[in-house]
Amino acid sequence: MLKRDLDVGIAWGLTWNKEFAEPWTQHFADKSATGHYADILWRGAPVSREQYVTVDGGRYAIPLPRQDFHEIVPDKYALMPYTISA
Repeated sequence: MLKRDLDVGIAWGLTWNKEFAEPWTQHFADKSATGHYADILWRGAPVSREQYVTVDGGRYAIPLPRQDFHEIVPDKYALMPYTISA
């Protein structure tokens, strides 16, 4: 619950991928990762849902990284590094 507005809440932990695996998850000491949802609630009803991943055996929770393509020249694209939201 948000102290200054008790109508706002957050719920997290609902799993959407128990065995999440992408190349970037293999760089942690423990290579296991799991995909979860975080829900923003208004008076107990979900109004927004974000995905996040627990990595390194559950030691860290981070937003699901995105990878974008940027057009370098017309019809030629480059794959950019992974980014996560603030």
